[in-house]
Amino acid sequence: MLFRSQGTWPPTKWRRPPPHRPPTHVRGGMDQYEKLGILGRGSYGVALLARPKGSKAPSHGDDASLLVIKETDLSQLTPAKRKETQNEADVLRSLSHVNVISYIATFLDSGKLYIVMEYAEHGALSDHIKALRSRATQADESFIWKCMLQVSSGLAAIHAHRVIHRDIKSANILITGEQKDRKSTRLN
Repeated sequence: MLFRSQGTWPPTKWRRPPPHRPPTHVRGGMDQYEKLGILGRGSYGVALLARPKGSKAPSHGDDASLLVIKETDLSQLTPAKRKETQNEADVLRSLSHVNVISYIATFLDSGKLYIVMEYAEHGALSDHIKALRSRATQADESFIWKCMLQVSSGLAAIHAHRVIHRDIKSANILITGEQKDRKSTRLN
C-alpha cells in the first residue's frame, strides 16, 4: 500500500510532488484485455493475469505481453477506503523507476477500479524463499546483496516523491527477468 506523505518533511526546497491528475483511462475498459487467471486475492480486491486482446499467446520464456490487473470493487468499500484506493493509482502513476513495478493505466468499468501494471514473470521474493526452503538450500549471497541494493534503490525513488510504502514484505518484492539470464527485483 502506497500513500503520499502529507507532512512538512522533506523541506520545501526539495522537489514538490506532481499535481493531482485524474486517472489515465484506456479505451473500452476490461473488454480490451483477456483474463488468463487469478494471481492472488488481497484485502481490497483481486490481482488478475491478463494480456491485451489481439496479442499473441506468449511462447515459453516470452512474457512480454502479460500484464497484472488489480481489480477493486469500489461499491464494497467505505468512502475513506475508496479514496485510499484511488490515491494508490495516482501515486503509482507518479512513480517511474527501474526498481518499482511499472504502472500502465487505470480505468473504471462496471463500478470497479482497474489498475494495469507490469507482470513480474518470476513471482514474489516470498515464493523464491519458500522454494529454497523446500529444497533445503540457501540463496546465493550475491543474489541477496543484489536484492537489497535494488529494493533500497526502489525505496529511495519512492521516498524522493514523498511517498511512503506501508507494506514492505517479501510478498511485495517481485522478481523480473529484464536482463538476459539475470533477475531484477522491483517493489510493488
